[in-house]
Amino acid sequence: MLQARVATTYLLVTMSAACGPQEAARSTLQARQAARLAETTAPSCTVGASTDPLVAPTTRGLIKGKRVDSTVAFLGVPFAAPPVGALRFAPPTEHACWTGVRTTTAFGAACPQKNQSTGSVEGSEDCLTLNVWTPKLDPAARLPVLVFLYGGGNLVGRTDEHLLTNLYDGRALAMREQAVVVTPSYRLGALGFFADPSLDDESPSRVSGNQGTLDHIAALQWVQANIAAFGGDPTRVMLFGESAGAINVCTLVASPLAAGLFGSALMESGSCGAHSQASQKATSAALARKLGCVSDVATCMRSLTAEQIIAATQGFPELLKGLTTLDPVAGLVGTLPWSSSVDGYVLGDFPLKVIAAGAHNQVPLAVGSNANEGVVFTQPGLYSCAQYRSELKSMFAANADRVLMEYPCNFWQPRQGWIDVVTDFLFTCTSRHAARAAAPKSSVFRYFFTHAADYGLDAASGAYHSAELAYVFRTFAARAYLPTAAEQTLANNIEDYWGSLAATGSPTTGALRWPVYTQPSEQVLHLDTTLSTSTDVRADKCDFWDSLYPAGSGG
Repeated sequence: MLQARVATTYLLVTMSAACGPQEAARSTLQARQAARLAETTAPSCTVGASTDPLVAPTTRGLIKGKRVDSTVAFLGVPFAAPPVGALRFAPPTEHACWTGVRTTTAFGAACPQKNQSTGSVEGSEDCLTLNVWTPKLDPAARLPVLVFLYGGGNLVGRTDEHLLTNLYDGRALAMREQAVVVTPSYRLGALGFFADPSLDDESPSRVSGNQGTLDHIAALQWVQANIAAFGGDPTRVMLFGESAGAINVCTLVASPLAAGLFGSALMESGSCGAHSQASQKATSAALARKLGCVSDVATCMRSLTAEQIIAATQGFPELLKGLTTLDPVAGLVGTLPWSSSVDGYVLGDFPLKVIAAGAHNQVPLAVGSNANEGVVFTQPGLYSCAQYRSELKSMFAANADRVLMEYPCNFWQPRQGWIDVVTDFLFTCTSRHAARAAAPKSSVFRYFFTHAADYGLDAASGAYHSAELAYVFRTFAARAYLPTAAEQTLANNIEDYWGSLAATGSPTTGALRWPVYTQPSEQVLHLDTTLSTSTDVRADKCDFWDSLYPAGSGG
């Protein structure tokens, strides 16, 4: 847990100046933040001062960034102690103090994961760092803050997601929206979500399996304690993420431990799924047995290298379930093999149930998906109707024939049937689940990204999974793509919507008003070079899926 004495004092002082309805609402948020942060008891550090315009103070010590365009970037900033040795599988703890000025001008290491190109394991367990881009390194600026959680199935992912350039580079978003952008790293796979009774016994909370989620919370606590020094406003923090990052955002919306740490949230192409503790422990026990750890599991698992643990998950049967894990308690879960679990501490119940009951962190929430998500989950090349039917049988078992009737195979385009199934089942309709659960208890805004690239290789893929990220961060070079003028305008609109949600709690800034999502109208904003709105999205298909798998505990 992160030391927060500085931020708590700052929040209590600013509360005393509140007046009027808007200020009163902000004071309520500040009070919740102060109460949450006051729980931390880590010793304070002696932090010096510097006249260097590229140096900023944190609760652990001074750090020095670098100028990047019209921003100052601080890269590889530690927000928790390295989770190595005895701290593997443990909740994140406060980083040690440092003296002098720590240089933070290069990205930190990725958390251990399989390289998707080479198949080798890369990264380091010393990976709990974050990056900050600010257009005004001035504590008086009080700019909105956008905190982004990357995707990758909670198996891969990094804050410097490089193809040609970093897809998650925060400078353009920070400059256009005059906001502070933060991208934290977090533990992945078994290192982030391994659960075992031996770990329960040594944990202060008496539970285990949500280390990665606690990393997210630690990063948000760091933001609360430090972001004012970078020109940010701790009362105007928007948490957003894509794919697995969006699933993790939903977990945090539902988690009592994240109360007061963010003021709005946005989910890009992710569900509200989670596992039961029984399921999490069963998966973890199977991995431990594969690694030969059958007694004193915590000690045994810590005696292995990170490479051994990550490598053992390759071809691991539980991972082959993909995004549709059958949980004996939760039912069909639109979540990930390694993901958050209902432990009674981080999560009191499955996120969708928490949100539907109004027991979540009731902040403004935007949620959306893309029109052709499934294309990246389907192998290109030769594909037959027989293969399509086989995949339906593997995923949906007794319901496969009903799915085939709803999504018949086109002999000339057999691959499209599977693309449509994945798109609707895992993304379009889970987006509706989240929106319906949250409204009207929270202000909800739903979008549907429909734009296909105007030319090039991506044009044929349509609005594929993650396609919107190049527009959010304006990092088209990461896709080796030169946007048209109309696509630049679309990026402007998307950044303005995201920035407005962070700044005001309502995405009101844009070329077209984004309607509030309510029932029964279920208004949706379509993000394309021509903006539009509609009532719901693919409602008949989502009604079909709800008839097979009612939205409930799993998401």
